Amino acid sequence: MRLQGWIEQVRSRGAAASPWLRALAVVLLVAALGVASWLVAANWQALRSHAWTLRWWPLLIAMPLYPLAIGLVVQGWVLNLRRLGATAAFWDCFYTFALSNLARKLPTPVWFVGGRILLSRAHGVTEAISSAALVLEQALLLLASVLVALVMGLLGGVSLVTGGWRWAMLAGALVCLGLVAWPGLVTRAVNGIMRRLGSQQRIGGQLAPADMARSLTLFVASGLVSGLAYCCVALALYPIDLALWPALISFSAVGSAISFLSLVLPAGLGLREAATAAMLASIVPVPVALAAPILSRLWLLLNELLWAALVLAIRALTRWLAHRGSNHPNG
Repeated sequence: MRLQGWIEQVRSRGAAASPWLRALAVVLLVAALGVASWLVAANWQALRSHAWTLRWWPLLIAMPLYPLAIGLVVQGWVLNLRRLGATAAFWDCFYTFALSNLARKLPTPVWFVGGRILLSRAHGVTEAISSAALVLEQALLLLASVLVALVMGLLGGVSLVTGGWRWAMLAGALVCLGLVAWPGLVTRAVNGIMRRLGSQQRIGGQLAPADMARSLTLFVASGLVSGLAYCCVALALYPIDLALWPALISFSAVGSAISFLSLVLPAGLGLREAATAAMLASIVPVPVALAAPILSRLWLLLNELLWAALVLAIRALTRWLAHRGSNHPNG
């Protein structure tokens, strides 16, 4: 019954099947493949310089952790959209998230923001609501990354990165904390922008701090799951004691925070790997510290490509079933 309902939704939304949206999805897939190829080529000598013993079973264990991690983020996105007044279905939002997330591999956040807003509009979410929800989501994700880095760093006996990045992370977390406490600032700002642009769109709903706290809890859980996946990837390269896993989760969260703060580089490409490699070198051999962030990035890209291709295939299948149902109404 739920599948039939989804097919009916796809049939009624012609915009979701428009050619330019499919073209955007293809461009994002190609861009992600290009980033993966660049990572391998740029670090080929470092990858060849170590006598590797790759264990495949940790990578297999890590595979289901990716959809779990993004599923938690998508659920937080769904909750925020609904509180702001949109009608949001989980699988529509999962589709939007999986595709727009590939745009992080492109320089500047313009592509990611634009892709998320346009794909959300195809599912009936206004630009005003998706813009406000996206700002709040990014603030919550950065705050969640810093919280995971701090708590797991304390458990693992490590501190946050030193120097400018530490203060940038903490300053960013304070700004995000302010948005969590007063989410109405974002909705009022978006309504004001829409008014100046002459748009009739307004955000009717409001998010309370309790709503933000619920979403933050989901995002912290997502950060912990992502950290566990990072541990599994590192374990595939080197036998890391379980007592060091909190430190690895902290390093992973620091890398995520750097990705949010480095707005020009696509998903913090290069900078994130350099920072995490420097931290990893304190607990594993240097070649492993260099290779683990690269393998983690490739593993992440593989999962992103896999799930983006999967949601595209499922959407194509539902369109085909919807078309078949319209041609055979009594079938």
